[in-house]
Amino acid sequence: MGLVLYQGQSVPICWRLFANYAMAKGNPQIENGHLDLANELVEVLAKTQLSGYEMRILWALWRKTYCWHKKEDWISFSQFREVTKIGNNSHISRTLKRLILRGIVTKNGNKFAFNKYYKEWKELPKLVTGVTKIGRKVTKIGTYKRNYTKETITKDKDRDKSLQPTYGRNDINQVISFLKEKLGGSPDGSIQQNRRFAKLLLDRFKKDYPDKLPEKLVCALITFGIEDDFHGKNITSFKYLYYNVMKIVASIKSKNKSPYYEADLK
Repeated sequence: MGLVLYQGQSVPICWRLFANYAMAKGNPQIENGHLDLANELVEVLAKTQLSGYEMRILWALWRKTYCWHKKEDWISFSQFREVTKIGNNSHISRTLKRLILRGIVTKNGNKFAFNKYYKEWKELPKLVTGVTKIGRKVTKIGTYKRNYTKETITKDKDRDKSLQPTYGRNDINQVISFLKEKLGGSPDGSIQQNRRFAKLLLDRFKKDYPDKLPEKLVCALITFGIEDDFHGKNITSFKYLYYNVMKIVASIKSKNKSPYYEADLK
């Protein structure tokens, strides 16, 4: 039991209840737990280029290790989601892979750890392709010299356009692009698998709702499905959408989130 000031008087109160009260009020206290990071590390991290997701994953890792006086720990994706509020396992997986490739995070079996030896950290090769003023083309593995003229740059652009896929049904291409945009990256699974299940999903909606545009229904399913508390973190491919479409629609209707679905999916 401890004492707290209440209405001008010191009164005894359970310390754990007081800690919970302070946390609920957004009033953090060092006594409730804190993170120790060396000043040298803080200064290095301040100069290190990290994405928003990478920084959130690091904070979650420190919370699960250093805050418990541990150097490493087994951390599931669900724990990362809970701490970071990153609702997509594929985003967490890709972010962890980048941090591991850079040497900032290490993985031993199923255990993750922060690598404090910052001189072992490294930058990943740039993935952006472009032309610099001195005529160097930036590639995934470095740079090489080439004399660029207006004609060669135009040829390169035309060649890049010719390599872009223009095959297949427009409605399939539309819903796949829409899911990519919502996920912030490519869906899980192969291109062929996603195209196959996207086609099955579109054909299913076309059959069930012949007076509606199937691609519009699929895009609405993706939009409101990702916002769902349960399905949102699992929607990473068209395979999941196809096999769980009725469950997602039922969840949307039960929570009355989508007037569009209430009106159209009857």
